[in-house]
Amino acid sequence: MLEGDGHAIEAHGMGHRDAAEYVDTYGLSKYLADEIDPMLDAMAEEGFYPTTFAYPYGDRTTEIDRALLERFALLRSLSYLDRSVTNTAPCPR
Repeated sequence: MLEGDGHAIEAHGMGHRDAAEYVDTYGLSKYLADEIDPMLDAMAEEGFYPTTFAYPYGDRTTEIDRALLERFALLRSLSYLDRSVTNTAPCPR
């Protein structure tokens, strides 16, 4: 098992949805209800209690950060040292 080999099992969303896009369309409460809470419930049923959330596609907002920091200790997104790089879709869809 990966965890037994020292790997962290962390959260990435129930359906790998773009958080900022989803919240913009449906609202923060629906994002949490559709994407975060069922994922945390499913992980807990398997004995996993993630402390880190990695944003799918790296898209995030301060509003979403605040809500997720009530459930996670750490949030991961994307950044580049080379400012000429544009993040349009870092993960294949």
